[in-house]
Amino acid sequence: MKNKKSLRFSFWQTIAFVLAGILLIWGMRGLGNLGNLGKSTAVEISAKDLKSALEKKDFTFINVHTPYEGEIEKTDVFIAYDKLEENKDKLPKNKTAKIILYCQTGKMSKDAVKKLVDLGFTNVSHLKGGMESWKKAGNKTFNVEELKKLVLPEGGFAAPVKWGNLGPILVSLGVIDLE
Repeated sequence: MKNKKSLRFSFWQTIAFVLAGILLIWGMRGLGNLGNLGKSTAVEISAKDLKSALEKKDFTFINVHTPYEGEIEKTDVFIAYDKLEENKDKLPKNKTAKIILYCQTGKMSKDAVKKLVDLGFTNVSHLKGGMESWKKAGNKTFNVEELKKLVLPEGGFAAPVKWGNLGPILVSLGVIDLE
């Protein structure tokens, strides 16, 4: 009679095989985020927490709302949420640098967080509820487009400038075209 060989596993080998199987199934079913280990997810920050963070600002603060509808004080840059990749030069060079995004309601900034994570950034969050939640919490926003109306009179203004012979010189250089 032939000797049949049987496989025998120790207790720890059995546990290791079972765990490996569970992890394999878990990853294949998409229940885990195994493909994104080390990547960040969309972390939301409240208006209250943002206000505190702005007092000791140590992050890049980006308005991603499009079209432009205003901003929060201490904003570093405006980059439309769907133009982040084309504007990589405006983003921090260090992929682990802290970045906080915001928009009008929070939807565009949430989408922008995903885009930045795809670009390799690992410390990205966004203002939950956007500028609307910021205002509801009693904070102010401002709109640079409206500053023109506050600073300049509606009909413009005339500045008292003495041209002297500057006009004819500019015409002769081709800077001013009289036709």
